[in-house]
Amino acid sequence: MKSLGVARLLLVLSITACDPGADAALSGVVSDSAGVRIVEFVQPVDLPSRELHVDEGWDLGERRDFGQLVDLEVLGEGRVAVLDALGAEVVLLDGESGLITVLGGPGEGPGEFSPNGLVSVTKSDSSVVVPDLQLQRVSEFGFDGVFLGTTSLMDDARPGAPVFAVEWRAHPSGAPMYREMTLDGDLVSLRDGAESEVLLSVESSGRAPNLLLSPMLVWDIDSKGRIVWGWSDRHEIRLKDPLESEPRWIARWDRGEAELTAEDEAHLTSLVLRSAEDQGMGALSEAQRQQLLSSVRFPSNRPAITAVYAGPSETYWVQRARPVRDLGIEAMRVAGGAGLGGREWEVYGAEGDLLEVFTLPEGFLVRRVYESCLYGILEDELGIQEPARVCLDG
Repeated sequence: MKSLGVARLLLVLSITACDPGADAALSGVVSDSAGVRIVEFVQPVDLPSRELHVDEGWDLGERRDFGQLVDLEVLGEGRVAVLDALGAEVVLLDGESGLITVLGGPGEGPGEFSPNGLVSVTKSDSSVVVPDLQLQRVSEFGFDGVFLGTTSLMDDARPGAPVFAVEWRAHPSGAPMYREMTLDGDLVSLRDGAESEVLLSVESSGRAPNLLLSPMLVWDIDSKGRIVWGWSDRHEIRLKDPLESEPRWIARWDRGEAELTAEDEAHLTSLVLRSAEDQGMGALSEAQRQQLLSSVRFPSNRPAITAVYAGPSETYWVQRARPVRDLGIEAMRVAGGAGLGGREWEVYGAEGDLLEVFTLPEGFLVRRVYESCLYGILEDELGIQEPARVCLDG
């Protein structure tokens, strides 16, 4: 982005951060940099928030026993597609009639999946789309469950190279899109049949092999085809049209990059050692401990945000990260922010102004925003998972 040497136009905004009609709890300072609107928040992030609850009236029929739910897509008209990685299947459910059908199953044949390759499920304008990173292919099914065929996931620009496409979304055009992780940064691409078009390319200066809590691109697409995105290690989001060189606006927090503390590093160290022991290494000698710890890197900054979704009426919903010392073994993952996010979310408006802060139920993992509800996976204290939703107006 161009220099901030352009003269700033300052404006104090009144922003509601709790229930509608409440007194303003935060002010944002607005400036302009070469036509880019910048909204900067300087107050602490511990704002009062509205507590939301699971929609108990959303009934998907008879309770099923799922193995490991990793994603969920809203198909509309009360239907959802739920991805069970352990069962290597996608379950289509209806809010009125319950189970519609089950797609896939473990294997390498037509319409089958590798349990090790399933991270996302999404949709096109006429199908359910299931990428398989292990088999490097994408399977498509009709909304009625009929298998429609597969296409290769191998990158045309690098023949024979696998594509690490970890998050998939439905583009307003009806085609699916995905985020691809590389060593240099991330790409957000639109997939039209077997062809892919890069809509966003962002370099990451902080990514390195064996880096814990590596900076991650968080992103989504809104109804107008604009991408809202940010990096997980800074409290900042941007809204950008893929056809424009600069973002429409940037919303960021003063002191948005928080350094990793000694206590944070000690906690990550214990997680590394515990992970090795859990994988069968048993009690580690001091030499083994030192060798293991020398093979990993600790980040400079702790995560600030872990997800962003485009909501209704040009709103953008951002999840705050949990404190590092509250993280469990999920801190060892590299593909996404699942499990790193906290319960608090921020809602930004069409121009990047902060509208509201809300708190979600414990154990609820958001996977999609549809109309005024968040859809995702609810896990209880026993580890039992089920699809669930939380609505802002509920």
